[in-house]
Amino acid sequence: MSVTVHKRPGSPYWVAAFDVTQPDGSIRRLKKSTKKTDKDEATAVALQFAGLEKKIVSATEDDDRANLELLVKAQKAAARGGLTEAKVLQLMSEMLENATGTGLQKYTVRTWAAEWQRRKAPLEKATRDRYATSVRTFLAFLGAKADKGLASVTKDDVRGFRNSVKMGWQPSAKVQPEATKAKQKKGTKPEQSPPPRTAKTTNQYAADIIGMFQTAVKEGVLLANPASGLERLPENDSVEREPFDTEEVKILFEKAGEPEWHAMIFSPKTSKPRLRLNRCNDWPGMVLFGYYVGTRIGDIARLRWNNVNLDLGTVSFRPKKTKAKLKLLKVPLHPSLMQWLESRDIPKDRSEPIFPTLFKTSPSGKTGLSSQFSTIMDYAKIDRRLIRPAANGMKALYARGFHSLRHTINSALANADVSPEMRMKIIGHQTQEVNQIYTHIEIEKLRSEIHKLPAI
Repeated sequence: MSVTVHKRPGSPYWVAAFDVTQPDGSIRRLKKSTKKTDKDEATAVALQFAGLEKKIVSATEDDDRANLELLVKAQKAAARGGLTEAKVLQLMSEMLENATGTGLQKYTVRTWAAEWQRRKAPLEKATRDRYATSVRTFLAFLGAKADKGLASVTKDDVRGFRNSVKMGWQPSAKVQPEATKAKQKKGTKPEQSPPPRTAKTTNQYAADIIGMFQTAVKEGVLLANPASGLERLPENDSVEREPFDTEEVKILFEKAGEPEWHAMIFSPKTSKPRLRLNRCNDWPGMVLFGYYVGTRIGDIARLRWNNVNLDLGTVSFRPKKTKAKLKLLKVPLHPSLMQWLESRDIPKDRSEPIFPTLFKTSPSGKTGLSSQFSTIMDYAKIDRRLIRPAANGMKALYARGFHSLRHTINSALANADVSPEMRMKIIGHQTQEVNQIYTHIEIEKLRSEIHKLPAI
């Protein structure tokens, strides 16, 4: 096979020229630019071109020939020094289309994040909202890299994101993440750093992003999860919820039935007299259920009369948090709770909600269930125990809220010498470790137990 190189007038590059024998015996003259200015380098590239073209001609199957031609394109591009990431993706897409009829889907981090969230549409709104927050924060952290290929993200990127989230960074914050923080000019006042997040919250942000990449791996649009094996932060800084004492629960029960607290959270337009009255009839029962059953606020608000068996004195329901496990909780009703339920106008249709004014109210939001209970606490002058004030768009953090009732019942049961196993059945905890978190033994009980030891 005769191979020569020559230059075209006005071009700095050498052109390869060679003959290739076709399957029918005819000779085909080919000319291809080597993109080389040095003659010796151009000659070496020309010899590669000639050998590759001979391989294509010798291929028998159409698919084999088509794919071989793509490989030849790649080798030629490499020989010229022009095998870029975009070129590789283009050739791979063409090869995949030859085999399956469908080309390679080219996702950027941003477009895949949108696709991933679209696939999560059937999930609960609260879960979708959490994913949206994690993704929005991650894309903002990546900056311009969010519009690059999905495979461009590294474990260092995800780790940097997690560490910035831990320090309190968020898209709306003036303080930039450590990875993009500019040098501060002399004489300028440093920006106030946002309050840090707990390790538990930070791990949740990271877990959402890791899950997003893991789905991409499962769907075949990414070879490996860049965040695979990223270590979790030790969750030893999480806020410990504090329980109420019995007197505080009594005050909350009484104050929840007084209409005056509505003016602290609702405008007159959204809190009409009749609605205020009905809400005041519902909230004392919410407090009783929280204290005597230890149920989460959203689960209580969604209870219907068919969840309650007044003859047997029980309430049965599936907690939303463990709904996927189809776990049914059946808890005996305390006499005080039974008395409150029996005082209500029980409808003939047992599918009606027990708390009509709260049934469709979201647990979160400015006027959501949690905010309403916090308002009741403020109205009742029950200290919420501020841990972190609101700053830089982040909400204030308190040690006590409606969930504290869940801690309160667990502690009260423990102080009454109810075994951990029985407490777990009542509260619905999966493990003794979780149950122990909710248990707050009173110091006086500990003191009485210590006094049982003999004197020295």
